[in-house]
Amino acid sequence: MNKAGQIQVTTAQLSALVTVIDSGSFTEAALELGLAQSSVSGLIGNLERLLNGRLLDRGRHGAVPTPLGERVAVHARLVLRTLEDLQLEASRDQRPEGTLRLIACRTAARFLVMPTLARLRERHPQVQIELRDTAGEHDEVEQVVLDGEAHLGFGRLPMAPNLHTRELLADEFKLVLPASWRVRTWADLRARPLIVCSADCAPYIAAHWARQGEIFQPTWHIQDPSVILSMVREGLGYTVLSGLVLYPTPEEVELQPLPTPLWRPLGYVARSELRHHPLIRAYTQILGDRAYLRQVTSTLISLVRFPEA
Repeated sequence: MNKAGQIQVTTAQLSALVTVIDSGSFTEAALELGLAQSSVSGLIGNLERLLNGRLLDRGRHGAVPTPLGERVAVHARLVLRTLEDLQLEASRDQRPEGTLRLIACRTAARFLVMPTLARLRERHPQVQIELRDTAGEHDEVEQVVLDGEAHLGFGRLPMAPNLHTRELLADEFKLVLPASWRVRTWADLRARPLIVCSADCAPYIAAHWARQGEIFQPTWHIQDPSVILSMVREGLGYTVLSGLVLYPTPEEVELQPLPTPLWRPLGYVARSELRHHPLIRAYTQILGDRAYLRQVTSTLISLVRFPEA
């Protein structure tokens, strides 16, 4: 403690604690931080002495936080994120440098992020890019951005109201039927077995069913869309998948709109206070170029629609 009785914790100590917890081991944390393992151990040991308590349980299978360590880690993440925000604020008028961290559902990663990164690299070759994908869990995209682990998240909108949001395009959910089936109404669908893709907006689709006064009762719950398409081809049921998941159009099945159409808005989210940060601004300026976005998604023109200007 200093003369005023304040604990002199350093950002290096807090970063070491969070990195060990996230990686599960001192060895992995040392590699990630670019330090010797003994240095990481020293930082944690000094922090434990300052706080007068054990923060990590060390064993053959790695390191796990103690109850005290979990509580301290919550504050450590907040402090580190706040310091990062201060650095970002100070650099608002500077050219983008560093690492842009992105998280996206797989369709957004494939059809929005990957086609537009080339222009970002061309304009700002000094910027490094990290991309993390999800299997369709849009709540994960939202939480990762809120936690400060990604600058931008791409997925189905809307997300948390305290996030800065922009819709880029939307694709329509389609009924995917065996080629011999003739389905036109909700009553027709009630008479058929439903196969749900758990990784493609199942709760969003269920809410649409409810708005039509229908009961969402899947017969099958499957993770992999390719397995579902095989089941549909075999006549085991029908499914509902978004247009971009179905691209290119699968063979030997019938695609048609739902009796009441349902569209999926896709776009990006960022923490509101960081939307003007140079890294975020550099990429969102590219994404905001409507002509360019239409150009890089031109092969999808029959599957998507763009928001009105």
